[in-house]
Amino acid sequence: MKILIAKRLGNSTMSVEIEERQDKEAMLKAAFFLTPDVCGLCDGINVIWEGRRAKTDNGMFTYISRRCLKCAAQSTAGEYKDGGYFWKKWEIYRGGHPPEEP
Repeated sequence: MKILIAKRLGNSTMSVEIEERQDKEAMLKAAFFLTPDVCGLCDGINVIWEGRRAKTDNGMFTYISRRCLKCAAQSTAGEYKDGGYFWKKWEIYRGGHPPEEP
């Protein structure tokens, strides 16, 4: 199965093509991109995507996250061991303190 997705991100459009032999795998991978960009804490719709890299003693890591510009909550992308991504729970990070919910 082949799935084509065009997702609006602010003033830009991201095009994604997913192709998998098994329909269920294609739909699982597409679901990551089809999740609405609505903050899970304040219901804000002004959400941006960000990416960054971090180097540690264990190697280089890439982080993809969504950030709400209304309440500063973040949802980071997690990765399944056998392929595909999912969005983690929305939370507000307060430097040096555990994340909290409003």
